Amino acid sequence: MKKHIVFSCLLLVLIISCATTGNTPPRLIKNSLIVLYPPEARIKRLEGTVELVVLVDKMGDVRDVKIAVSSGYSSLDRAAMEIARNAKFKPALVKGKRQAVWVTWPLEFKFENVKFLPEEWVEEILRLHQQAQQAKGIKQEEIIQKIFYRYQDFANHVVDYPKVKYNRYMRNVILKEINQRWDNF
Repeated sequence: MKKHIVFSCLLLVLIISCATTGNTPPRLIKNSLIVLYPPEARIKRLEGTVELVVLVDKMGDVRDVKIAVSSGYSSLDRAAMEIARNAKFKPALVKGKRQAVWVTWPLEFKFENVKFLPEEWVEEILRLHQQAQQAKGIKQEEIIQKIFYRYQDFANHVVDYPKVKYNRYMRNVILKEINQRWDNF
């Protein structure tokens, strides 16, 4: 407990000193993030905020991550730690020189309740597949994750509305061989 209080005080002093002397705290490089909502948390529709304490080194790389305040869900906490470990920052400047510093970072996981509309779903899946083919690196990974989530949305909708036939929509985004197998459903 004492360690947390001392650590919090040191962090507060650092933040205040940066603000009062014109120094610059580290800034997150947004396009360095791979934000993946944990699939098991998404299925259970878990939401929460994880408050992290992150050590950013002189090069802007994350060297250490600690959970200051848990979301209450281990899957969200683990995902937040992974997101932070892979993040990249513009380094902090103290008196004009790059400096390693600890920063707090609240990471919120908020479930977006997506209304499932079959026609729009097909259009979105086709668009996302095209984008994934053209993208590279982190952007491609994010698009592939979106595709996975949208297929999950479809599966959840089929579970909620089992009597509706979806073959005419699925034919647009599923391989012909698989469509032929589904003809009898």
